[in-house]
Amino acid sequence: MTAELPATAMLGFCLLTGCRVGEARALRREDVDLEAATATFRQTKAGNDFTVCLSTQAVELLRPLLRRKTGLVFSGDGRGGLSRVRAATGLQFGFHDLRKLFAQVAVEVGVPHAVLVGMLNHSVAGSVTLSHYAKPSPAALRAGWAAVAEFITG
Repeated sequence: MTAELPATAMLGFCLLTGCRVGEARALRREDVDLEAATATFRQTKAGNDFTVCLSTQAVELLRPLLRRKTGLVFSGDGRGGLSRVRAATGLQFGFHDLRKLFAQVAVEVGVPHAVLVGMLNHSVAGSVTLSHYAKPSPAALRAGWAAVAEFITG
């Protein structure tokens, strides 16, 4: 995946991280740390700031975009990139389908359920075990994102 077009790069980024399209659209340059391989989404749907661990593939996708002087990582709304990919592949899908595909790939490569819940920034309300005792470690989350990216790009 190359980052030649910001809108197309946003599609790849959503697929590699499982983030929501609104989170990708609002991602600012200062919220990406390529050294630590993290990106922080501010005020997500869950009402919190959420940091994702970036796979090597996601870092390489973002690197050229962060050289630009704009405050937002992805300029434009991304719909042009989605239209181009639909036209080139003949497939009809939306941004949320990328999130669903991310989750399905995570299951296929063996990411544990509790880790996937954390990777998607889903609420664990109602699960005492997940909300208080068995939270995934940062290393488990990073390994989950790496496994999904490797499956998608490898």
